[in-house]
Amino acid sequence: MKRVAIDVDGVLADIHSPLIDLINTKYGAKLTYEDIVEYDAEVITPKGKICIHKEIHSVFGESSFWREAPPLEGIECVHELPAFGLSPFIVTSRPLSIFPETKAWLEDQGINWPLFPRPVIETFVNCIFLQIDDFPKNIIFQPHKCILMSQPWNKDYDEPNDAFFHRTGSWEDVIELFKSGWLEL
Repeated sequence: MKRVAIDVDGVLADIHSPLIDLINTKYGAKLTYEDIVEYDAEVITPKGKICIHKEIHSVFGESSFWREAPPLEGIECVHELPAFGLSPFIVTSRPLSIFPETKAWLEDQGINWPLFPRPVIETFVNCIFLQIDDFPKNIIFQPHKCILMSQPWNKDYDEPNDAFFHRTGSWEDVIELFKSGWLEL
């Protein structure tokens, strides 16, 4: 089985839609999902300028926020990965303090794979066959295949033109890509 590192936020979980709702309520803003074009984006609201990154950090202590995040459409497709000879594990930049909520959320989705903090990936990067992420900085210069899940904050990323990289918009597309033989290239 080939090891696959899968990110949580923006790949499996949609924390951004509830975060936008929270920001719009808290600051009287009218943000949309497409407005988050950068992870560290600053946006102007009726109550002043805010940083999206800081707002994400402000909800780290609210376990209900993380438990109630909706799954991204089509994540049930992840259960097909072992049929392609893949052994998935989950990697996240979420702080260790919310790992219990993260693990519980994953279990609610029927995902019971090992969960690791992102720095761990550095120690066994050469053992990974494929990485699936939404943040370009997490996958550039990796010595393995990478899939970038399209999101508004990565739309301007100029992906490399090689057989080891693929951009996709959905888990259904990932499965179709695998069926096409991309994993064997």
